[in-house]
Amino acid sequence: MTTGKQDLCQKWLDLPNDELNASTINDVLSAMLDDLWVVTAVADRIVDNPTTLYDLVGVAIQRSEGTVERLRHSFSLQDCQDGGQDSSSVDASDDLVSYFRENPSDARICLLRSVLLDRKDRADTFVEMFGKSVSAEGESEPPADWDDDPWLDTGDAETGQRPSETAPPLSLFTFLSQSLVDSARLLAARESLNPLQVLLKRHGTSIWPHRFTILECIPAHVSPSYYEQLLPKLDLSRDEEYRSPVEIWRTELDWTEYASVQAALSTAGYHVPQSQQPSIPSTYGAPLPLSSGDLASWYRQRIQSILDSTGMVDVALSMAQHATSQGIVGLDELGEELSLFSRLVYDAQAAAEDGPEDDWTLDQWKSMDSLSVVRAMLALSTPETLVADIRKFVLPYLLVLESRAERAGDPNPNSSLQLLIDFFLGAPLEMVARIFEESKPTLPSSQRLITDSEDMARLALACLYGSDSTDEWDIMSRIFECLPAWNGASGDENSNGVEMTVTSLGTYVTPTTTRPNCTPSDLFLFFRPLPLPSLSRALDILDAHLESGEILSRWDAPAPLRWFLQSSTDKSSQRARAVRMARRIGANRAAHSQDDWEWLLEDMLKLCRTNDNGQQSAFGLLSRTDILSIFLSGLLSTGRKFLFPFHSRAFE
Repeated sequence: MTTGKQDLCQKWLDLPNDELNASTINDVLSAMLDDLWVVTAVADRIVDNPTTLYDLVGVAIQRSEGTVERLRHSFSLQDCQDGGQDSSSVDASDDLVSYFRENPSDARICLLRSVLLDRKDRADTFVEMFGKSVSAEGESEPPADWDDDPWLDTGDAETGQRPSETAPPLSLFTFLSQSLVDSARLLAARESLNPLQVLLKRHGTSIWPHRFTILECIPAHVSPSYYEQLLPKLDLSRDEEYRSPVEIWRTELDWTEYASVQAALSTAGYHVPQSQQPSIPSTYGAPLPLSSGDLASWYRQRIQSILDSTGMVDVALSMAQHATSQGIVGLDELGEELSLFSRLVYDAQAAAEDGPEDDWTLDQWKSMDSLSVVRAMLALSTPETLVADIRKFVLPYLLVLESRAERAGDPNPNSSLQLLIDFFLGAPLEMVARIFEESKPTLPSSQRLITDSEDMARLALACLYGSDSTDEWDIMSRIFECLPAWNGASGDENSNGVEMTVTSLGTYVTPTTTRPNCTPSDLFLFFRPLPLPSLSRALDILDAHLESGEILSRWDAPAPLRWFLQSSTDKSSQRARAVRMARRIGANRAAHSQDDWEWLLEDMLKLCRTNDNGQQSAFGLLSRTDILSIFLSGLLSTGRKFLFPFHSRAFE
């Protein structure tokens, strides 16, 4: 190498990238007569400034033009016009291979020219991805509509726009130095989804086989609405994955880029630099379009990955909905599950101060029976919100269950009602009261939660007689007031019929070794087969028992409603309750007057009478004389003096 050439080489090597411009590039490289050296020197320089890069590549392309033109004319183009083919499947021309082996300088110029043309295409892509402005320092500037404060731009889920970034997530130098797949993975990981879409559009031929590896790099918490254009679609006409067309920068390939020329270079021992190849194998390599079944499997895996890594049901649901909208079959039921599951997690459980009560998973949701789902949906409901929550959460869930049963060929129109009844039977009385208030027979049928009046009666009887409460008589009365009134439905029943009903009920609620506690669900089974006349008679009995219960509670001798059934044939039990009633007033009331005792006596006598329906009250087995004796005994046990006679007709 001559001294002058050495000086030019050293001058080029000493020239920093930030001082490169059209003038300095031309001054140094135009003086160098060796075309291979110029092309190599340009290929070795990777700069961050697109303008400088365009100047460099322009010089190298110009200096390599003579060599390429000479080879184009020397070798027939008939065998080389195959740029659309994969170079790995094209046979290299023996003559061209021999020529490249005998003329290494021409081979290197051809190889580097193809590399530089690709580099220019990448620079064009980088500019399209991140804006055309170039700062004075040689770094890409953000577009004018990018705001300095990234927190002000929250993105638009409807259009798929992510929040704007203040700077590109990778430099031009990095973009040119590494493989396109690596750059695509980095953009995906950094959530630069619009630039990623540009990259796939411009270089889809190289990137498409690795599309699933790239999609896996997108954080699972990102909503699919932001990158729905990147997600795989179904070509309905072929029943396989749709492959988007690629918009390459140059419609015609350069001679050095033809597959047969690249094959000849490779055979001759000249290979594309490592940076142009993917650096990692694809974890889901798919050079060919996937079948519709494989696409459905991929979406299921992605949905499960979202749930496992983030627990974000709304994102998983959005993914399932997108897949279904693209015609991908087999995800309808999963979408239904996620839709209902999301209602539980984000709506039904949203009232919890610290988030959902449980760390819900989709597997847990699928393992729950229908009644458990209903209870979970209403776990945080209050009496004020219960009815609205049932309409918002439970009824849509029941509709889905009915639809599934119909699709499975096993329709059961009563299943939804039974689920609601099962929930009501286990609910607190305050909740039951709200349900009955929204099911009154006076309301239009479309507005009633329970539309069948007989079912209402059975449910009320089961809940009230199955309750252990002794202090919610106002709530019990609210429930009773909502029940239907069947005038004359009992027929001309005599006292024997009423007594038989009470006796049978009393026997059923009495604890046994096989059923130590009679639950509302057990009672509902008892009332279910009863015809309308028997239900009407049972409601009359309930009315009498509610009145008796309020009286006992007033005098500090409360009893659950089932006690009135169990004691209907037990005189000793009735006497014990009457004695307690007479003695509690003296024991628990610090100040009591003669009026209190007169009131007590009137109530005790009322409890030993038979009402107009032939129903005995709480002390129906005790005579008037028994009641007076018990009353006087309680009065004397106080040890206090009273003025006699009492002003009560009981002593007349």
